[in-house]
Amino acid sequence: MTRSTARRKVLVTGGTGFVGSWITTALLDAGHGVRLAVRRPEQVSRTFADYSCAPDDVQVVDLFDSASVAGAIVGCDAVVHAAAVFSLDPRKGEEVLSTNERATRTVLEAAVEAGCDPAVHISSTVALTRRGGT
Repeated sequence: MTRSTARRKVLVTGGTGFVGSWITTALLDAGHGVRLAVRRPEQVSRTFADYSCAPDDVQVVDLFDSASVAGAIVGCDAVVHAAAVFSLDPRKGEEVLSTNERATRTVLEAAVEAGCDPAVHISSTVALTRRGGT
């Protein structure tokens, strides 16, 4: 089996969101193991209710806490970071930017430290909205 077709264990952040849930089901459909890193575990059953499959490896993780993220990565070969907060309220722009930057840095540093390959950061069009909403 080549590396590109090998079954892997993948940590997915943001897996209960729109983009992350599609990534999660695609990974599961391809035969990969998925561990979801979530803030609210009760959201998992709601998110995946209409999908053909759902992850059964779910961990509550604080994406600001290096030890929490590192613990979730143990046993994983790859990471997909799709978690983010967003708001179209311009008063929250700095908070959104700093929160997403901090979480992304924490996740990607832990992935590199653990030797995960690949470590992928996924974002949505919300991240491309210019300040002021234009």
